Amino acid sequence: MTSGIFEVLLRLRDSSPFDAVHAPRLHCTPERHVLWEEERFPRGVRETLLGHGFTVEALEPYSVKMGGLQLAVRQHGES
Repeated sequence: MTSGIFEVLLRLRDSSPFDAVHAPRLHCTPERHVLWEEERFPRGVRETLLGHGFTVEALEPYSVKMGGLQLAVRQHGES
């Protein structure tokens, strides 16, 4: 999902590339439906989302439905 790429790019401002890719992700539709890796978020987030009128669909951690983002690293001096 493009939202996963966007989340990683935003996190790169304050995180290492590995931390940015490893961080939990969520995706929200214009219809206020949230897909998220519930087990990877702090407790209470679900209630907050529901309280703001969102519907939520929990996915398993590291679900491929969240974009399956990967990271490739090139070591300094390698081609």
